[in-house]
Amino acid sequence: MIVGDAREVKCINIVKSQYDKIQKQFLEVGDFLLPRDIAIERKTGKDFIASISDKRLYKQLNNLCQHKYPIVAIVTDNIWKDMYFSKNRWIHSTFEGALITIHAKYPRVKIIWFDTDEDFCKFLIKMDTKLSEEGSKERPSPMLRKVDTIEERMENLVSAIEGVGIPLSKKLLREYKTIHNLSRVSIDDLQKMDKVGKKTATNIHNTLNYVYKKNGNNKRDDNE
Repeated sequence: MIVGDAREVKCINIVKSQYDKIQKQFLEVGDFLLPRDIAIERKTGKDFIASISDKRLYKQLNNLCQHKYPIVAIVTDNIWKDMYFSKNRWIHSTFEGALITIHAKYPRVKIIWFDTDEDFCKFLIKMDTKLSEEGSKERPSPMLRKVDTIEERMENLVSAIEGVGIPLSKKLLREYKTIHNLSRVSIDDLQKMDKVGKKTATNIHNTLNYVYKKNGNNKRDDNE
């Protein structure tokens, strides 16, 4: 089973057109997950170059390495052409330095290059098929990103609710300031926010208002 980040629409659709063993959900770490704890961060050439320049790449790698087998998939047919659009005048040496850093500091990370998204998606399908043939049928387990601040910890907590994810989590917390405030918002009011449908609003409200009991009989607290 392949799990794809819901924002990777193009690649998910390409895989779905050829293979039915793929599910989408909002992932905090990686863009695609495969059995045996394989996590793949997919980047276009331009995004890879940009993430080197703004140092975003290394935070992503730190998160990705929580998985046993981290992979960075770079999709480009000409990485040197991609560098042309960078505002970093030293991008060629920065790029070479980044590759050395990845190999030295993140030895478990494999970098695989693909010319097109179609090639990348064929790789995903072949990998999952091979793993299935070898008996790896478990559903991949998503990871939470590593956090540096209390704000990021709050974002992680809210993003763990089905259908939310980090972007919507940030939006909800900007609006309601605290998780306590968010728990008191009605399902109808939650739906007034952009990109929050009834199902997601219900998930948020019910999850934040459940009463946990040690015996496992969880019931929703309907007293507002």
